[in-house]
Amino acid sequence: MLALKKLLLSLLCKEVSKKEPPKLFKNILINARFKIGDTIMLFALIREIKKHNPSINIDILAGKDNSFMFDNNPYISEVFTLYKWVKFKKSIFELKKIRSVNYDLIIDISSTKFGNLLYLKLLNSKYMVTLKSSNRYNISNNKCYDLVLKILPRQHILDHFFSVLNLFSIQFDPSMKRLDIYLKDNTLLKAKQFIKRVVPKKEKSVLLNIDASSQSRSISTKDLQKIILDMADTFHKTTFIIISIPKRRKEIQAFLDTKQYDNVLLSYLLVDIFDVMALISNVDIVITPDTSIIHIASALKKPFIGIYSQNPTNFSRFSPIAKNYKLVFAPNTKENSIQDFDHQLLLKTLKDMLHETNS
Repeated sequence: MLALKKLLLSLLCKEVSKKEPPKLFKNILINARFKIGDTIMLFALIREIKKHNPSINIDILAGKDNSFMFDNNPYISEVFTLYKWVKFKKSIFELKKIRSVNYDLIIDISSTKFGNLLYLKLLNSKYMVTLKSSNRYNISNNKCYDLVLKILPRQHILDHFFSVLNLFSIQFDPSMKRLDIYLKDNTLLKAKQFIKRVVPKKEKSVLLNIDASSQSRSISTKDLQKIILDMADTFHKTTFIIISIPKRRKEIQAFLDTKQYDNVLLSYLLVDIFDVMALISNVDIVITPDTSIIHIASALKKPFIGIYSQNPTNFSRFSPIAKNYKLVFAPNTKENSIQDFDHQLLLKTLKDMLHETNS
């Protein structure tokens, strides 16, 4: 199989492209098959392209994990979904639809996997750009794409995305560096009613998200219990709302039932990221180890405390795009781990932030 992939790739990528980009882009496709955090970052690029070129048609090729994120985006014309091999027939059906558009430009911001490139090559666009400078089977992306926009060491992911703006002769302005999200009315109403019911008037509400994309970046049950005890005893006039992945809800609720704190509770069951965004939009402060939640809070201009690992490269690439925030770093140097972070420092940081929001 590897030999076959290498052969096909060598046929597709014979030599470095000398094509010039079209002078006018009418239809562009952005291949954006990644997670929620990067999807939120991508919204800023899409906004700026459309803002400066209202006549351009922007379509998205997403994966099943993030295609729903584009539902409410006003700058997107159509969203296509590329499925994995188990749903190969669905992907072929989408391929026929996408190919019929005859795109002037494909921007590949997604993975460097062989199947991804093969699919894009079959679309037969006029010009194809990638933000990945890697080699596959010793074949450089400089031969597989018409242009490779290379990432700089420790460059923020949003700055990397914005390198695409040069294709449209859009000059970067610092005011562009802001995030957007698009909420749904029904989830907003549900969140608003929940907060009104559980948070007493004139009291602050703090959303505590305990999960991230990996266990090492999530708050452990042992640490969570300590945090709950300390927060409940320290901040009597603040309501803490905990959100987690579904499989952790039962154990969290069992612990809360043994303590019966008036100011600490588990949120209602969150169906999707739109429920999360709506809840964040209705609280005063957010605490989270997850960068997706950080980006959502940033877009909503909510004060937040981010818990990060001691990984300079990771932080440089995914640091907050916001003004009102504070950070707590875990002491260990293990990549992307927040374990053993200082709970007392978190409490002190929250105390400072609550004081600032009351001022």
